[in-house]
Amino acid sequence: DAADRAEALLRTMEARHAASLGEPQNRRHRKEAVDVQPDVITYTTVLAAYAKSSTVRLDPHVASWKAMDLLQRLERYSSSKPNGFTYNALIHLYAKHEAPEHAESILRQMIDMYKSGNKDVRPDKVSYTAVISSYANRGTKSAAEHAEALLDEMEELYLSSKDNRYLPNAQTFASVLNAYAKSGAVDAQDRADRLLQRMDNLYERTGKREDLRPNTIVFSQMFQILSNSGHISAADQAERLLSRMQQLHDEFGYKDMRPDVSTYAYLINAYTKSGSPKAADRATEVLQSIECRYNAGERDMKPTNLLYSAVLQSYAKTASKSAAERAERLLQRNKKLFLRKGCRIRQAIRFVLQRCH
Repeated sequence: DAADRAEALLRTMEARHAASLGEPQNRRHRKEAVDVQPDVITYTTVLAAYAKSSTVRLDPHVASWKAMDLLQRLERYSSSKPNGFTYNALIHLYAKHEAPEHAESILRQMIDMYKSGNKDVRPDKVSYTAVISSYANRGTKSAAEHAEALLDEMEELYLSSKDNRYLPNAQTFASVLNAYAKSGAVDAQDRADRLLQRMDNLYERTGKREDLRPNTIVFSQMFQILSNSGHISAADQAERLLSRMQQLHDEFGYKDMRPDVSTYAYLINAYTKSGSPKAADRATEVLQSIECRYNAGERDMKPTNLLYSAVLQSYAKTASKSAAERAERLLQRNKKLFLRKGCRIRQAIRFVLQRCH
């Protein structure tokens, strides 16, 4: 893995630097010692590599040990001190390995050090958003409420200082919405509606900053929350969300608001989980529209497993003869794709056929 290779290279630098310092201190040796001496950028890069790694998974306690070990080595081998980038990389490392309390403790340390006069460790929206994202992955109501409290803290800092470094962005709001989408809270939908309105208000008050503009990630979380609510009105609300996205794209030129295949899958899920009697019909209509657009040359509208799964779930819930016929036609249209050994969609179709007969 790249993170392990980066640390191996760092250890080589440390060893060479330590060895050169142990030799007679003539001019050439002093130059070599400086040339291989790792600095704060080196250690921050290794921390960031572990935070971004898609293959290295660490137990939270191991992640904590790894982080502290790298910081101690920074102090031992480098003449520079940790800065804001270092601590943000550390927060991301904890967030990556599902240790939100550790991530927040680093944020609190940054705040204390900054208040004590260390201007190099000023926390910012990157710091807060990473901690919020970490709590979102906890998947509980209390974690979601804590994530929203951190958003409140950010906004208060921005309003009191007018410093854009504290101004929440679309990613911050999406992370809080994600926390509620995973929380199972009965009031998640109401909270999400208020958060979206709050984001809109902040967007208007700050002169329509591009990084605060609603995007597909924010709306995807709204769709998820609607689906999870299971409320009978969820289907109608999901349609209104879709219309708003389309309007923002077509009339206001928000290119990143164009509904994609995942958006339509979330729409179908909202229909299915709301118990709407129109779920199977709407799913068929959406699927046919997307297949037509893809066949007409819109290559970014290629149907995905997520979409097919959403359609089949709507058929399975209907449990009718017509749903079985629709599933069978779907199989016939996509034999090459679905008849591969181990294909999950093929297995899902079998489930629909069994349920509907």
